[in-house]
Parts: sequence; C-alpha cells; structure tokens
Amino acid sequence: MIVGNGVIAKACADVDHDEVLIFASGVSNSRENRITEYEREKKLFVKTIEGCGLNKLIYFSTCSVIDPSLSESSYVKFKLEMEEYALNAHPNVLILRLPQVLGYSNNQSQLGNFLYDAIENEKVFNLNTNACRYLMLAEDLKVIVSVLIEHGKQNHIYNVAYSNRSKMQEIVQLFELNLMKKAKFNKVDKGECYTIDNADFIQLIDENKQLHLNSKTSQIIEKFVFGKKMIKT
Repeated sequence: MIVGNGVIAKACADVDHDEVLIFASGVSNSRENRITEYEREKKLFVKTIEGCGLNKLIYFSTCSVIDPSLSESSYVKFKLEMEEYALNAHPNVLILRLPQVLGYSNNQSQLGNFLYDAIENEKVFNLNTNACRYLMLAEDLKVIVSVLIEHGKQNHIYNVAYSNRSKMQEIVQLFELNLMKKAKFNKVDKGECYTIDNADFIQLIDENKQLHLNSKTSQIIEKFVFGKKMIKT
C-alpha cells in the first residue's frame, strides 16, 4: 500500500509488497513555514497508521536533518518529530532519510526541476556557494526500497544516500554542461558542506552487487536532463 502521489510515491508504485505500508505523502518543500501544511501531513500520517494492519511501515524522511544550517527549520523539526512518532507507533518501521531526489514533475521546490527550469529559461537565481548536496535519481528508489524491505534492519533509520557529496557550484556546472547553456546566478555566502553517515546503506547496496544504480553525480544529472528533454519533446 502506498500513500502519496508525488515523485517518490510514483517511483515506488511498482514495489510489490502487499504487507508493507509505504508512506510517501506530505510536505515536499523544505522551506515551507505554514503550520497548516505540517498539521495536515501529521493528521494523515496518524490516521493512516491507526487504520493500518500491515506488517511493515516505510516512512520517508530527509537527510536534511543532518545539515547544521537547517537545524532550526520547520521542515527538519517536523521530520524528526515524525520519525520519532513512527518508531513508537508501529512495531516494524524503516525510516528512509532521502537526499535530493531528482524526478520528473513540475514541483519547483525540488532541486533538479528548479535548476533545469532556471537554466533552460535563463532565470536568475541565488547560489549558496558553501552548500553541498547528495543526489539520487527517483527511478533508483524502486530498487532501493525493495532491497531495504527484504534485507533492512527492523526499526532502523537509514541515511539513503550515495557517497557523492557535491558542491552546489559543481552541480550547477553539470546542469550547464548537459543543457549547453550558462546559468545566471548571484553567489551567496551561505550553506553547509556536511557529511552523511551512510555506512549501513552502502553496505546493504554492496551486498547486492547485481543492482544497477546511478551513483555518480555526473551520471545522475546527465540522465535526469536527458529524461526532462524527452518529456518536453
């Protein structure tokens, strides 16, 4: 059972596990400050869990909880609250903290869609020069979630990120390269370049070497941009 209709929910649509509740609904904009948006997600989450008789719960959180520059954000505080609630409300939980997931939608709060649109349409944006990001393609989630359901530790939090930390300036340059256009941006002295402890996730992936995942930043952006172009043609 999947709850949600966004990029992550659609990526997991073919995960075939009848006894698993995959909760992929809620606030997607990490800059969201409206309390009503978080209250709506919490109400749906609580209601879904209370009416759920399934054996396992998957809750998608965010790797942003590790980012020191976002420790006081409403989004991070809410995600940490929901992680704790999930672990206490269900006997068999997997918390999957996701990095920046690149998937095809019109949601401009998602990094890939934002940069593609800004560069393609020559829009000026602010670039936090100290910031780093970890990237993942949405299409990889189907495989990753399936592996974690089968082999993941019970009641465990996984930082689901490849070891591909990249500076935002490098990410923008790769988008420029694949779009064959120069980005227009203002440099802002902000952001953090933090490290994600992904050891248990990487170990699990390494144990399943038959998986064909896109883990390099250049590979991820190239594939994402190509897919966006195909959608628009």
